[in-house]
Amino acid sequence: MIKDPIIIGDSTIIITPMATEKDFKSTSINKIFQRNRTNIKNLGDITLMHVMRNQNKEADSYANKAIERIVGTVKENNEVYVENIP
Repeated sequence: MIKDPIIIGDSTIIITPMATEKDFKSTSINKIFQRNRTNIKNLGDITLMHVMRNQNKEADSYANKAIERIVGTVKENNEVYVENIP
């Protein structure tokens, strides 16, 4: 089991609310974030860190490969379009 993880992300719209427990105006988004906050608290002492996307290229590459395996993608002009979402 993972304990006391460091979670690094390049999306401020995800990292900041998770780290500060601020709420969104959208009730449905708040429900998702609340569930995620509850789930990650089970992992122990969580450290959430934001990095700039250009400093996160390796993780971005892994994430894109995982998305391609699960749902497939069409790449055009360095843009990724997700298709076949289950």
